[in-house]
Amino acid sequence: YLALAIRNLMKYKAQNIICILGLAVGILCFTFCLYCTRFVLSTDRCFENSDRIVQLNMKNLSRGTWSSGTTAIISEELRAAGVPLIEGITCIPFDRTLPFKVQISENEILPFSLSTAEIDTAFNSVFKLNFLAGNWESAVLQRNSIIISNSTARKIFGDASQALGKTLVLAKRLYNKSTPKAGGAVYTIAAVIEDIPLNTSINFMNHIDAFRLNDSEGLLQKTDRGEMTGTETFVMLKENVQPGDLTRYLIEMKYSCMLNGNEYSVFAKKYEVESGFILLAAITLVLGVLILIITLLNFFNFVVSFFYTKTREYIVRKVFGSNLKQLFLQLYIQVVVMLMLSAVVMFSLIEILGNNIHIPVEFLELEMRFSQHLLMLHSIQYVGMLLVANAIICWIVARRLHRMSAYSGIASKPAGGNVIG
Repeated sequence: YLALAIRNLMKYKAQNIICILGLAVGILCFTFCLYCTRFVLSTDRCFENSDRIVQLNMKNLSRGTWSSGTTAIISEELRAAGVPLIEGITCIPFDRTLPFKVQISENEILPFSLSTAEIDTAFNSVFKLNFLAGNWESAVLQRNSIIISNSTARKIFGDASQALGKTLVLAKRLYNKSTPKAGGAVYTIAAVIEDIPLNTSINFMNHIDAFRLNDSEGLLQKTDRGEMTGTETFVMLKENVQPGDLTRYLIEMKYSCMLNGNEYSVFAKKYEVESGFILLAAITLVLGVLILIITLLNFFNFVVSFFYTKTREYIVRKVFGSNLKQLFLQLYIQVVVMLMLSAVVMFSLIEILGNNIHIPVEFLELEMRFSQHLLMLHSIQYVGMLLVANAIICWIVARRLHRMSAYSGIASKPAGGNVIG
C-alpha cells in the first residue's frame, strides 16, 4: 500500500505538491488562530489547583457598584479569622514597572526596568511556583527578597544559576516616605522560577519579570493600607467548596470592610477574563474554523476526485479478490502519506517561525506572542484529528466502491475525463 501511494505521488507530482502545500499552510493558519482562542479560554490552567482558586471582590451594596481591586487587609483579617472554607489566601498589589540598578558582576552595574509584582508570604500556598534555583523557604526568610523569572535571569545574567545572590538597587521611592526620592532600597535575588504564563489571573496577558517579597518599600507595609484599594485578593478554597459557599459564609458572619466611609461586602467568584479578550477568542475561533473548512474542502475534493478517477483500478482489484478492508487501506494509506508530508512542511514552518511571531492587538493594547512548543503540540493534535476524519471519508468511499458492480465500475467514466489507468 505504501509503494502504491508513493507511485501515485510521483506520477502526479504537480497536483500533489500543490495539495500538500495548501493543506500544510491551511492547518498552520488554523493552528495560529486556535492558539489565541485556547490561550484565552485556558486562563489559570497552568496552576495545579486552578479549579479551586477564586478572586475576592468588594461591592458597595447601597450603590450596587464594584470596587476596582480590594484593600490589603482583607486577606489579613480573613486569615486571622480562620475561615474554615479557605485553605490559603494571598494579596497581590497591582504590578509596577520599576527602575533598578542591577549588579551584573563585582565591577559591573547596569540599569534595568523590570515589571514586578509585590507578594505576601502566603502567595505560594495559592499559586504554586516552579523553582529552578533557590526555594520559597529561603526567600520568605529574607528581607527585600526578589524571585526572578527564568527568561529575565537569562537576559540579564546569561544563566539562571548566576542570578542567585545578586543585588538590585531600586532607583525610586515607593510607599516608604523615609526613603529618598531617588530610591536606594537594596533587594537580593533569592530564587529563580519558571516564567509564569501570560494567561493567568495574576497579571493577565502581561509578563512579570520578578516578584518582590517582604518588601520594605511596598504597599503591604503601609500603615494605612486598609484605607485604599490597589490589590487583588485570591483564595484557595478547600475541596468541594464552591465560590458561592464562601460568599454565603462571609455574609452570615457579617464580614464587611470600610472604604472612604462606605461599607463594602465581599464576594467570591472565579476570575473573569475581560470581554475584549473573550471577543478576541471568538474572532480567532471563527477565522480558524473558516480557514480549516476551506482547506479541508479543497483537500477532500482533490482526494475524492482522485479516488474516483481510479474507480476502474479498484474494481479490477475487487474482481481479483480484494475485500473491503484492502480497498480501504489502499485509499487510506494514500491520504496518510499526503497528510504526513503536509505535517512535515507545517512542523518545519513552526520550527522556523514559532517563537518569532508577534501579533499586535491594538484595541486590547497587547502583543500576542506564540510559544513554539505549544504550537507544535496543538498542530500534532489537529493532525491526529484529521487522520480520524480522513479514515471516515476513506471508509465511506471504499464501501461505495466495494458495493459497485464490476460492470458499472469498469464501464463508468469519471467526471474529470478519461480513466487514468
